[in-house]
Amino acid sequence: MYASELMEKVIKEPEKYEGKRYKGYPIKDADGNNYEELIVKNGNLCIDDGDDWAYINSHTQLEEIPQPVTWQEALEAFAKGKRIKLVIPGLIQGETVEHIFKDTKTFMLQSDKRYILTADTFLNGTWYILD
Repeated sequence: MYASELMEKVIKEPEKYEGKRYKGYPIKDADGNNYEELIVKNGNLCIDDGDDWAYINSHTQLEEIPQPVTWQEALEAFAKGKRIKLVIPGLIQGETVEHIFKDTKTFMLQSDKRYILTADTFLNGTWYILD
């Protein structure tokens, strides 16, 4: 979505967008430094922790950065037909593995990698709601 579209939504429902993060280009600060993401803070599009305003133009495209949720929230969203993502540590230190789960109409949690969840990965993985 364009930054101007996001601002229209923020004006209409500020509490819904407060604290959400977006990635995109071009995003600059007052000194002309480039940034890859911004945050909605107090109804403004800001850089980093929200202390500096983000400078954007009519061509700035933004994509929401999913925020982690509890596994309970992820399962609730999955039950409503939304795609969810689980991120777990990989076999190599520092590596992560992402699994995408989408509604199969049978409420089976089957990832795009045909991964079987263990209790540990289920409880200790990082969950996201994608759409």
